[in-house]
Amino acid sequence: DYDGVFENVSENTCTLCTGKRHEGLGQRNDGSTFPIEFVITESRVNNQGVFIFVVHDITLRKASENAVLEQRRLFVQLIEKQSVATFLIDAEHRITQWNHACEVLTGRSAKEMLGTTEPWRGFYPEARPSLAELVLKKKKNEIKDLYAVSNRSVLAASGWHAEAWIDNLSGKRRYLIIDAVPIFDIDGKITAVVETLQDVTENKLIEQALEISIQKEVASSRQIKAVFNAVEDGLIVIGENGMIETMNPAAIKMFNYPPEALLGQNIKLLLSPIAGSLIDECLNMLLGKYEDTNMLTSTEMTGLRSDGSSFTIESAIHPVIGDDDKHTFLFSARDISERRHMEKLYRLMSENVEGYATLILDPQGNIKTWNEGAKALKGFTAEEVIGKPFSLFYTKEDIEAHVSEKLLETCIKDGHVHDEGWRIRKNGTQFY
Repeated sequence: DYDGVFENVSENTCTLCTGKRHEGLGQRNDGSTFPIEFVITESRVNNQGVFIFVVHDITLRKASENAVLEQRRLFVQLIEKQSVATFLIDAEHRITQWNHACEVLTGRSAKEMLGTTEPWRGFYPEARPSLAELVLKKKKNEIKDLYAVSNRSVLAASGWHAEAWIDNLSGKRRYLIIDAVPIFDIDGKITAVVETLQDVTENKLIEQALEISIQKEVASSRQIKAVFNAVEDGLIVIGENGMIETMNPAAIKMFNYPPEALLGQNIKLLLSPIAGSLIDECLNMLLGKYEDTNMLTSTEMTGLRSDGSSFTIESAIHPVIGDDDKHTFLFSARDISERRHMEKLYRLMSENVEGYATLILDPQGNIKTWNEGAKALKGFTAEEVIGKPFSLFYTKEDIEAHVSEKLLETCIKDGHVHDEGWRIRKNGTQFY
């Protein structure tokens, strides 16, 4: 397979003698193959020309590289193909992914948006920070100022949830459910933020119509029932003691219970113990401040299906005033499992492949991320290396020869580069 390489030796020995590396397949005595890296150099022994062939088995390295690439490929495909509009920004506020659903929602193509630091162009006529950017900058007060409904994510550490009307989204006024979740490195620094956006305009309009109808008593019971059954979110009417009085088809499907099995049961049957306790607290609060409270803002919690499986829901409680001043509440639930699944996948992507040092550099060669494998191999913590040039690990001779800069130039030009040599640990020892 390498005849061409040997033929080139006589014509261009200079290239090969400088230690140019090649990758290919080696073949064992039993016929099996394995990935190798080899270097051919020319020398002379007793005034005779000889070739020195140095070969290295790179099976483990290739397996680790392929695992990382496969994880990234899978994640990119999952983000791209999912139905929830999703974009990602890195620690420098650059958009690194803008999926097809986001293109459809905003009318802005990925080609327009990728690499820019202006996600607002997809949603607003003038510059203003996205929820992802506010989470990245930890601007809690600005989040509350810019979004009518906002609260911390219950399930995602440091994440935020918001809801808002967007006046002109691809020519239409839309109500969006927005979640932004930061991704941290092993030392707790944010490396990226995932923002998901769900268009729930139709559900919002139906919910508003339902609330107005109930409060003003202008709709017949048939009309109210039609609206109640049409909402895609799960709606459950409960009494002040939390007992289920009725539920719509979406709730029946979501929790996978026959309706007769739930009527008269406490709603906590459908929720995790923690979520059930939260419902008790909410009901007590609403009963104590009934006249001053229109709605409990949406909160994430864990729902339980009839088979015992759990899923993430976004829920809210609306107080309803009846003719007899009976305290009745409307519990709404939206299944956000897919959204949370994608966020979890991104976290998995951020983790290291065990025993393999993986780090991200910016175009100038400064270190942006640091994983456990790198820490174990080189001895530095993330705080000690983030923002510093990766030449930090090179020998004095390589630094003077600008080896790291040349590698970076080649990588930017060709899309990849491979090198091996002596490197320096934090304690000053060298390793190859």
